[in-house]
Amino acid sequence: MTIEQQLESLQSEVEQISEQEIPPKTSFEVFSLTREEGAWQAYLRYFLDPSQSHGLETDFLSKFIEHLRMLGYISDSGPPTDPYLLSTVTVEQEVSTENSNRPDIVVYDKGKWFLCLELKIDSTEGGGEHSQTERYASDTDIVPLSTDVYDQSEYLYVSPKQASKSKSKIFVDVNWTDLIPVFDSVISSRSNQIPTTTLAQLIEFRNTVKSELMMTKIDKETQHKKDLYFEYREAIESVNGAIEPFVKDVLRNEWRDGLQKELQENRTTNRDWKCDAVGHSYGQLRLPDWISAKDGKSRLNIHFEHKPRVEHFKTGRLEFLLELEEQDGGRITKDSGPQYHAFRNDLLAALPEVIESSDYDESQLNVEIDPSSSKKKLLSAMYKFQPGNEEEYYSSLATALIDFTPVSDLVSETLSENDYSTHLSS
Repeated sequence: MTIEQQLESLQSEVEQISEQEIPPKTSFEVFSLTREEGAWQAYLRYFLDPSQSHGLETDFLSKFIEHLRMLGYISDSGPPTDPYLLSTVTVEQEVSTENSNRPDIVVYDKGKWFLCLELKIDSTEGGGEHSQTERYASDTDIVPLSTDVYDQSEYLYVSPKQASKSKSKIFVDVNWTDLIPVFDSVISSRSNQIPTTTLAQLIEFRNTVKSELMMTKIDKETQHKKDLYFEYREAIESVNGAIEPFVKDVLRNEWRDGLQKELQENRTTNRDWKCDAVGHSYGQLRLPDWISAKDGKSRLNIHFEHKPRVEHFKTGRLEFLLELEEQDGGRITKDSGPQYHAFRNDLLAALPEVIESSDYDESQLNVEIDPSSSKKKLLSAMYKFQPGNEEEYYSSLATALIDFTPVSDLVSETLSENDYSTHLSS
C-alpha cells in the first residue's frame, strides 16, 4: 500500500474502535505496580541515565532539565542541556549517606552541579524530628566530595498534585503530571531513532502517570490506538520525517519573504526591517539604526531573534527574543566592552515600564525580561501558532514585531540619545 492508503486505513480503524473491547493490561498492571513508588523511581532513573541501554543517550535528561527550567523549577544557571556536557553525568538511586539518608535519585556532574530528587506517589515524607527533605537539604554527603564543592544544586520534590508539599524550603515542588510533556517530547522527536522496546516503555510509563494521577483510566481506545501506532509506525514516521527537511529547506529560507508579505498585506507598519541569518536555525531582525550601531565605532550588536526549529514548528511555538551579543555572537561577559554593559544597563532599566504599559496579543504565552544567565538575552516572549502551519508562523512573527514596537522604539531612542563610544578605552 502507498503511504496515503496506509494512513487512510489507520484513520478507518481509529474510527471503528469498539467500546466493548477490553484493553490488554500494561506491564505496570500485570505486576501490580501502577501505584508502586519503587517501580516509578526505577523507570525514571533508567531514562535519566545516559549510560543505560535505552538508546536515548542524553535526550531524556536534556529534555527533563529543559522542560523544568521552562516551568521555573530549575534555575537558568543550573544544569546544562547540551548533550556533550551531559554525556558523563552519574545517576544514582537510593545511595545511603553517612547520616543514613537515601535520596531517591541523584544526578550529578562531579564538582559542578547536581539534581537531588525525592519521589512520592501515595506516601508522605518520613517523619521524625526532621522531614526527609529537610534532612537531605542539610546533608552535605548526598553527592561525592560534599555538596559544598558544587557550583549549582537543584532539589526537586516530585509528587501528585493533591499531595502535601515538601517541608524543606530548599526543595522545589514538582507535580508528576508536569513530566508528561517530557515523555511526549522524547516520544515525538525520537520515535524513529530508538528501540521499539524503549518507545513502548516510554509510552507505557507516560500513560501510567497520566491515568493514575489525572484520574483517567487507560481504556480500550487508548490501548488500541497505541497498538495501531506500532502497526502503522512506518507510514506515520515517513510522514513525520518530512517535517525536518521542510523546516531546514523551506521555513528557514522563506521566513523573510513570508514575513514581508504578512507586513505588507495584513499589517500597518512603516518599519524597514532588515532580515539576517536567513537559512539558519535562527533568524535576526534589525532596523537601519541598529545596523549602524553594530558596524559603528561603539559596535553594539542588538537585534530581535526568532528560532525556526523543528521542535518549535511541530509544537506550534515561536520564540521571539531581544538580544545584545558580542560581535562573534557570544554572550556578554565581564570582559566585554564597557559600551556593551552601559547600553545593556540602560535598556534593562527602561524595559519593565515599557513592557508594563504595552498591550500584547493573546497568543503570547510569556514575556520575560533578562531571561538567561548568558546576559545576551534582554527579553524573551513565546507565541502560539497552529503546529505545522508556516503561514501562521510568519503571521506570529509579524505579530511579534508589531507587539514589540514600543521596545524597538526604546532601542532606537537609546542609541540616538547616547554616545556609547565614550565608554571605549582610549
